Amino acid sequence: MSHTTSTTATTDEARKLRGTVTEMDRLAHESFSEILMLARCVLVALSGPAGPRVADATEALQAIARHASEGANDINALAEFVGCNYVDSNHPRQLDAACAARATQGGAA
Repeated sequence: MSHTTSTTATTDEARKLRGTVTEMDRLAHESFSEILMLARCVLVALSGPAGPRVADATEALQAIARHASEGANDINALAEFVGCNYVDSNHPRQLDAACAARATQGGAA
């Protein structure tokens, strides 16, 4: 491989990485702004009359969970695109423990 080809490849990789990090930053800002707005909605809902506040808070918390999951997945996919994604080695064990806990709770009910 010639020096020119190597330099071009490195420059292309740097552009790809820069573009990916910029997109990740945009997604993070978008996701976290939505999560913040929804969290504020929960706080307002919980400060209102007892009846509708539980339903409003539940709906907002479900939206928070959805936005957090989507944001994390989008950012992870971009990191994976450039070979820099984080892999949690404890995650499979945590899922197994959560499933076992649910099964125990379900059996006791």
